[in-house]
Amino acid sequence: VSVCTFLAFCGYAMELTGKNVDSILAGVKVGYMGKCFVIFLYMIFLSKYGKIKIRSSILKGAFAINTLAFAIIMTCEYHKLYYTDISYRLVDGYYIIETEKGWFYYAYMVFIVLMFGEILEISYKNWKNSNGARKQSSGWLFVASLCPGIALCSYLLRVVRFFDLTPIGLLITCTIIIMVVKRYGILNAVQVAQEDALKNSKDGMVIVDDEYNLLYANQVANKAFPELGNIGSAGQQRTALD
Repeated sequence: VSVCTFLAFCGYAMELTGKNVDSILAGVKVGYMGKCFVIFLYMIFLSKYGKIKIRSSILKGAFAINTLAFAIIMTCEYHKLYYTDISYRLVDGYYIIETEKGWFYYAYMVFIVLMFGEILEISYKNWKNSNGARKQSSGWLFVASLCPGIALCSYLLRVVRFFDLTPIGLLITCTIIIMVVKRYGILNAVQVAQEDALKNSKDGMVIVDDEYNLLYANQVANKAFPELGNIGSAGQQRTALD
């Protein structure tokens, strides 16, 4: 995800500094090297983190469509599938590429929006099925899932003209991921193993701090005491735990 975001920004910089159609189009292609696969990879990351299985047929189909789109975009000057016409003009000191979109462009954008929907569903399930610190980290990842989708939709709906702000949304997403990794240790092998042991235990497990603030409850405990998933203040937690 980070590498793809970096490529998207490199393409963005090339596009902004290009002085002719060829250099601007080269920037667009570099950007799509990242944008064609970053959403797919982020979806895999979320499914692995939340242990939510995605059917292999969906993964293979999504990878195939993204690969096809990548190939079509890399050769867009030789056909009219993605862009039917490409030109540029000077706007506020920047050379802006102007394109007439082909049918595959709109089809691919619909597919990307559907992928964002799948990502939001996975993110919500991660948040809903978690509690304690894991619920907080899942909440942040849900916010991270929203950012590039909002940026892309603002461009598709012409809220923002000329510039596709998706790379900015991806940067925010990567920043949140780094924060979550550092703050909650979601890639710490020992911590992950401990969480798995607690999660898969046949006994109900509840972890609290010295003030009886709920830190964690596994699925068995949540099933036995559903109120654990709906408590907020320490007082409510003490009552529920009592």
